[in-house]
Amino acid sequence: MNCNALGSRSHPEQKNNIVVAVFALERTELRSLRLGFDGYVEKAVRVRSTRQVKYDRNCYSVPSRYADCLICLRA
Repeated sequence: MNCNALGSRSHPEQKNNIVVAVFALERTELRSLRLGFDGYVEKAVRVRSTRQVKYDRNCYSVPSRYADCLICLRA
């Protein structure tokens, strides 16, 4: 289902309005972002000799050229 179809549906709480109309009213109350939001966490980790890094109890493979190197992991 696309956004236009969802926007033309009746709002679940305000039955006399459609979703897009309620959003237009609420949009004036939203704050603008002053700084960009990257959406990730960056952490320095060492790549093991097995060419893996461990993050959040999981192991991830990386290219062999990074073995025994310190890298920046973004998650």
